[in-house]
Amino acid sequence: MTATAIPLATGGYVLSGRKRYITNAGGGRFGIVIARVRNGGAADAPAAFIVERDTGGLQVVEIDHMPMRAVSCAGVTSDNCDVPAGRVLGDVGRGLAFAMAAINRGRLNVAAGRAGLSQACLDASVRHVTERSQFGKSLAHFQFVKQLVVDIATQAHTALLSYRHAAAMLDAGTDARAECSIAKLVCSQAATVAAAHAVQLHGAAGLMEATTSSACSAIAGRLPSPRALRRSRSCRSARPCSVSLRYGNRHGLGIALAGLASPGGSSTSVHERECNP
Repeated sequence: MTATAIPLATGGYVLSGRKRYITNAGGGRFGIVIARVRNGGAADAPAAFIVERDTGGLQVVEIDHMPMRAVSCAGVTSDNCDVPAGRVLGDVGRGLAFAMAAINRGRLNVAAGRAGLSQACLDASVRHVTERSQFGKSLAHFQFVKQLVVDIATQAHTALLSYRHAAAMLDAGTDARAECSIAKLVCSQAATVAAAHAVQLHGAAGLMEATTSSACSAIAGRLPSPRALRRSRSCRSARPCSVSLRYGNRHGLGIALAGLASPGGSSTSVHERECNP
């Protein structure tokens, strides 16, 4: 967290800092900024601020990125932005609570999309290998093709189960941080494998955009690739990246599996909760 907020005698705050790679920030009329409130010699207290797009000193710069063309990405810089005291969301010191409240559902949303992407790759691949023939028989009869299809099916099935389990835990009202982290990790990896195998099974057609004016465009229109490759890769590198989920900060998956969902939280491990419901 690099953003800081300096209290003013008038009751407002001066906000400074920057954040990169914010989805759809370019189209928003306002944003919620988490910043450290300077308290003199005391410890900084995180707070959430509602900042409007036309606030003086606020700059939003669009970033050209690879993964998903349907959404935009931007960086936001605040340079001595005046924020009224009435724009503080909740209490000072509770800023991270707002951010953490959205993490589980955000990761679950990513997991759901990647589970669906894996299934789409499976459907397209099965259709193609049963319709396409070589050497007098369909591709589905070749051992290497069967292996790739089975791998895609396994990944798609695993992703679906992981996503649904995490969703059920959230619906039950439990702290499903570990389950949502696992689902995001599993589904992102599954989509990457499924998309890569689907492209391989489609040969040259798998590299064609659906809008390409070629004999392969009809096949490409039925395959979510190379769009699938872009989308599958994006969620292994962001929200957060898979490495952070495994080994990263205290909100990473490694800590969650140890039972430390939050400082001072329960020490019950995921394994114990699953074996002793």
